[in-house]
Amino acid sequence: MRKELNDPEIPNNMICLLTQNIMEDPVELVIEDVFRNTYERAALSEWSLAHMVDPFFDIELKTESSIVMPAVNLGKAIGEFCERWVVDNYQALCCPLTKKLMEDPVELRFTK
Repeated sequence: MRKELNDPEIPNNMICLLTQNIMEDPVELVIEDVFRNTYERAALSEWSLAHMVDPFFDIELKTESSIVMPAVNLGKAIGEFCERWVVDNYQALCCPLTKKLMEDPVELRFTK
């Protein structure tokens, strides 16, 4: 689920600062017990391999002062949010012809 810029429904803390998508596997990056941000695990791994600095604070990532840990409570909250969103939007996610959940929806537009 991608956050649209005008979508007020998805809380900002559920959006990865790197990907701008709702996180599936959130981790918290803690630097020197002071600087904290939450990122999608895969995005943070990819970023840190190339840059070796925190993407938000631009602080060097050092093994002895940087900790990456699962954001368990946020992960649970995201899971619950996504379940509620699907339940609340189920009808819009179903095909109007088959009434089944669409796996790969397409929009048909007819022009004159």
